[in-house]
Amino acid sequence: MLPARPRPQPNMYKDNEHPFAQYVRILGKGKRSSRSLTYDEAYTAFGMILDGKVLDMQLGAFLMLLRVQEESVEELAGFVQATKDRLHL
Repeated sequence: MLPARPRPQPNMYKDNEHPFAQYVRILGKGKRSSRSLTYDEAYTAFGMILDGKVLDMQLGAFLMLLRVQEESVEELAGFVQATKDRLHL
């Protein structure tokens, strides 16, 4: 079992916006305005998740939005590469 990582606090970021918020916003703009993440966005977002740098509420929203929208090939490739890089594969 991995040791617990310190969780980020909601108001410790510049302009009170967590760096992960942009990825939730991209996916959550509604049917007509939302879009899939690019490879780089997916890589960075999933890396933040794997590194424990995401608030629980943000993680839940992100995963629900991905589920509703369905993951794109670019998103999946970014997620896989972020995982491989952290596992040193």
